[in-house]
Amino acid sequence: MTTEEQQLYWIYHEAKRRCVNPKHKRYKDYGGRGILFCFASFNQFIEHMGTRPNDFELDRIDNDGNYEMGNCRWVDFSTQQKNKRTYKNNTSGVKGVNYVASIGKWVARCNEQSNGKRRYLYVGKDFFKACSARWSWEDNQCSI
Repeated sequence: MTTEEQQLYWIYHEAKRRCVNPKHKRYKDYGGRGILFCFASFNQFIEHMGTRPNDFELDRIDNDGNYEMGNCRWVDFSTQQKNKRTYKNNTSGVKGVNYVASIGKWVARCNEQSNGKRRYLYVGKDFFKACSARWSWEDNQCSI
């Protein structure tokens, strides 16, 4: 087995274990919330996914969807980091927007793709402006 095949085998089994093994440290975020691993075999996984580009990660297009054909892809780290569910402690229901009680304002933020640094898109009293700032940033990211 080549090094590339070994890496793919590890990626396949780690994704599967997160979904089926309740003792896995990340099970609660995958199998514990209903995410299924639907590839019947390693060969089926490889046939669907194809060759993994250098330094790319396995990603589910719909973060709440299963590991299955049509919902998995190879993406760079930056793209994968943007494809996350909304955090449980999010006070707005909108990814990247929350209310900061200590300053009494809504904050919209993002992580810059070029350098990974946090950038504040809006800080103020208007919830809708905060959401609009975040959505506008997301739209611009998708068109790049």
